Amino acid sequence: THELLGRTSVTIYILHHGASERSAIESSIVAFGDDPADASFIDVATLGPYYVWTSEWPYDRSLESFWTVDFGPYFVLDGTGTLGIMDPRYYPWRVNDDAVPTKLATLEGLTVWRPDLDWEGGNLFSDGQGTCFTTQVHMAENLPQTQEQVETQLFDYFGCEKVIWLHVLHGEGTGHADMFFKPVTPTLVLLGEYDAGADPINAVRLEWNADILADSTNAAGQPFEVRRFPMPSNDDDIWRSYSNGIVVNDLLLVPTYAQDRSQEAEALAIFGEAFPGHTVVPIDSDGIIEWGGAIHCVTRTRPAADHAAIAPSPGALCEGAFRCTTGCGDYDFTGDCWDGLSVYCEGNEVIVELCYYNERCGWDLTDDFMYCVRRGCGSLPTEGECRTSDEGVVAAVLCVDGYPLATRCAGDEVCEVQQDTGRVGCGLPCQDECAGGEGGCEDEGHRWSCGEAGDGDSCLEPVTVACEEGTRCEDASCVAIPEDKPPKKGCGCEAGAGGQALLPLVVVLLLGAMRRRRMARAQKAGLTP
Repeated sequence: THELLGRTSVTIYILHHGASERSAIESSIVAFGDDPADASFIDVATLGPYYVWTSEWPYDRSLESFWTVDFGPYFVLDGTGTLGIMDPRYYPWRVNDDAVPTKLATLEGLTVWRPDLDWEGGNLFSDGQGTCFTTQVHMAENLPQTQEQVETQLFDYFGCEKVIWLHVLHGEGTGHADMFFKPVTPTLVLLGEYDAGADPINAVRLEWNADILADSTNAAGQPFEVRRFPMPSNDDDIWRSYSNGIVVNDLLLVPTYAQDRSQEAEALAIFGEAFPGHTVVPIDSDGIIEWGGAIHCVTRTRPAADHAAIAPSPGALCEGAFRCTTGCGDYDFTGDCWDGLSVYCEGNEVIVELCYYNERCGWDLTDDFMYCVRRGCGSLPTEGECRTSDEGVVAAVLCVDGYPLATRCAGDEVCEVQQDTGRVGCGLPCQDECAGGEGGCEDEGHRWSCGEAGDGDSCLEPVTVACEEGTRCEDASCVAIPEDKPPKKGCGCEAGAGGQALLPLVVVLLLGAMRRRRMARAQKAGLTP
């Protein structure tokens, strides 16, 4: 607030609850040498009724958090440049925060829409020309809706003609793109980069995102230029980020951290080059980042626009129900892993768990379901094992990097040891290649019989057995070669005797042919031979 009051002429709105809280904020502004009269205060407690929490402790607050970008209004412009508000669902356990955008729309005389989406503002970026960016966490949080259904709503309500889905950071508590990403222009984006020695997992995940962006185009079909900036250390489980700042006219506010100055100068230079003509203002964010966010998370910028209602605000979506799309679709309590997230069904609702850094989404070896699990595979054998949950879900469970990771077997798949790897896996049941009791001889003289080949499955297939020396295959069995019969292969003649040995055979064949002709003539003439 101090930097904005002193450096720009924009109108600053401060949301608060009650007169005593406003007084405390004003005292803080004065302490920085600024005039509270330069800011506009909105007492949310006076904007309408709010829920007073009494289930566990008295909680009389019209505001439940300070994460303004997440629960606050999404400002949109129609084709004439008139301002409107989109208000997707926020956390159901923060119902008062969730109501703020609609209350502000009423106060400001703006039209407000509530799409059938669970969404947080720190995880939706737009270039203003039809390209939107978000992470997979919001695809998971809107299950059982399909990606197509979610993207259709993002187009209908937010004007997103193309949505680019990025991977979340592993272990970071929000799953939001503003913790590692910032769009600059329709073709230029900034993306964080972790040192592989400091954070090997997220170094890889950000490389995945770099590949996604490099292989994508914006809504106009133009490729992206991806510039990388260093990510501060998170080895103390505090997720510091330089991208969690805001652009206000010609100012660029970038969060900085006294606890880690090692890459600050490099990061500020990169942001300055990406935003030419802007004044880069470092903002100390050590205190707030411990709560999981920085400047972008506690602010919401509003574009300059005509301040009027686009249309009358529509009636309650889904007849006032919290969600239009209900149920869990194909998900059950056993759950699954979605881009490193634990996703499962509970109370006819899809629940999404973001795993801590020392956890992975995997198979809980004690309870037999997917969840965020700590390192350790117990007695899990090296080839893995097939596990079945109480709900009958079959999974192939392997120990990978010290974690029990599983693959659910779907449809007609079965879990069994795979012939090519020697480890358990899911696959379609094998098909018998022959029937039990069948057998025969091969061209090489070997015999085969139909049976189990010992290859890890129970299917029947031809099993070849070489006949021993002095035997040959006849009728699927190896039998001794009679001594008075020459071998089938080769003539057994001495070298140079070929012509002499062939003569008697040719004569016998010719005589036989002559006798058959004579017999045929005699029969034709009615004579008895």
